[in-house]
Amino acid sequence: MKWETVALYKRTVSGTDKLGNAVSAHSLLKTCDGRITPWTAEEININRNITKNELKLILKLPFWLYSHADIVQVNGIDYEVEKEEEMGTRFTLLHVKDYKNVKK
Repeated sequence: MKWETVALYKRTVSGTDKLGNAVSAHSLLKTCDGRITPWTAEEININRNITKNELKLILKLPFWLYSHADIVQVNGIDYEVEKEEEMGTRFTLLHVKDYKNVKK
């Protein structure tokens, strides 16, 4: 099992632009080890909306230490957190979606 370094980011509003739109910035919360896990056949049959850009990411981080990040980065690719689950006392499972055009 190959673990990768995962960066957890929180989206914060840093002001507004000339048109009054919110300008957001991403601040690093923490880094930890994580691994992208495959979907099972049962999960795919239940939810036919699963696409290639939706993934599950398991973190070597207890849920009580998890900082409720908005964006996670794995191998230079940014993902938006859709759902968070506690997986026992040692792990946190995130359902993430490919997040294109994100700037930090």
